[in-house]
Parts: sequence; C-alpha cells; structure tokens
Amino acid sequence: MDSPQKAETILRHVDEKGLSRKSIASVGNGMNDIELFRVSAFSIAFNPVHELVTEAATVKVESNDLRSILPYFERT
Repeated sequence: MDSPQKAETILRHVDEKGLSRKSIASVGNGMNDIELFRVSAFSIAFNPVHELVTEAATVKVESNDLRSILPYFERT
C-alpha cells in the first residue's frame, strides 16, 4: 500500500468512527510512510531508511526490537 493510500485509509476509518484526528499514531520506516506521518498526531520513525523519514516523524527510534516503541504509547 503506498503512502497516500495509507493516509487516506486511516483518515477514512477515523472519520467513520467519529474519532478525532488527534488520535492517530503511526509507525513506519520508509519513504512510503511520510504522508501517513503527516496526517498523524504522533509518529515514530522506526529504524528509518532515509533522513526524510526521520524529519517527517515526531520521534525516531533506532532498535532491532519493536517493543522499544512501547514507552511512547503507555498511558500515564
């Protein structure tokens, strides 16, 4: 799925469910995730493949363990 399609799909689901777009969080690593990051209130570049991916994301996580993103989603 390309980036515009990812972003459009997420936005459609959020709108259909009556959720706030501020509730969108995303995780990705490729150039195809940049548009998704742009519509997300919070985004994580996980082992990004390019600096542009890092720049588009809210935070960058470099790790071989996907569990390393969990602290960003824990409720307080």
